[in-house]
Amino acid sequence: MSNSENRLQFTFLAKALYREKQREFFAEHPDAEMETVAHAAFDEAVLLSVGDVQLLLVRSDAIVYALEVDYPAELRDYIEIIAAKMTPQEGGAA
Repeated sequence: MSNSENRLQFTFLAKALYREKQREFFAEHPDAEMETVAHAAFDEAVLLSVGDVQLLLVRSDAIVYALEVDYPAELRDYIEIIAAKMTPQEGGAA
């Protein structure tokens, strides 16, 4: 299992990192299936899976979040948690 959150300076860098992580997963798992994940908090999100190996990959503006597991799990259950983490909190420092 691994997870990472990258907060980049620019959105174009986040888009490139998001695509790179997708390519890396497909390079290791060419038979993987891709499911688009729709959520208002995400600009882009997919669930990539092959067998027990799954990658939930999310981009919101200049943030890229990846959660990868290699055991039976339902990563869809974590979408709301990730969305809340990536949504700016009210009353935060400006």
